[in-house]
Amino acid sequence: MIAFCKLELLKFKVGCNHFALKAKLYIKALQASYSELQKFKEEDVFRIDTKQDANILEAAC
Repeated sequence: MIAFCKLELLKFKVGCNHFALKAKLYIKALQASYSELQKFKEEDVFRIDTKQDANILEAAC
């Protein structure tokens, strides 16, 4: 019930319906996750070490 009241107050304050608010939140979340992904790429977090991966696969078998 409290969440419903907060949503209604937010709708009046912003001037949008709940679908528009949800879309804005979704876009902001996508932008934040994309910028975080770009930071990872700059730090080369996704670099693949094939020797280490081969050792892990051999140990698993």
